[in-house]
Amino acid sequence: MKILLDENLPNKLKMLLPTYKIYTLKEMKWLGKENGELLTLMIQNKFEVLFTMDKGIHYQQNMSKYPLTILLLKAKSNSINSLKPLIPKITQLLHSQLKTGVTIIE
Repeated sequence: MKILLDENLPNKLKMLLPTYKIYTLKEMKWLGKENGELLTLMIQNKFEVLFTMDKGIHYQQNMSKYPLTILLLKAKSNSINSLKPLIPKITQLLHSQLKTGVTIIE
């Protein structure tokens, strides 16, 4: 499973999920891409999952046209300490049958 970490999340999140292939936008040279272009690039590069804190992504995009799973992480902030409690839920979801569209994790 190939996962993309949105630029609004800390790179250290990758270390909390070491068994997954997680790439950052910086590594992919996609910093600053708009959501529609980003989702298209993800499909072209065989990504399956996007981790983001962008609450508006499912309002800005018609998610039904993208065969991707978007995990919208809801925490007090995007600090690694605020995100750590979400790791068990993220791991559980990644081990289950993923649905396309947006799934909120809080």
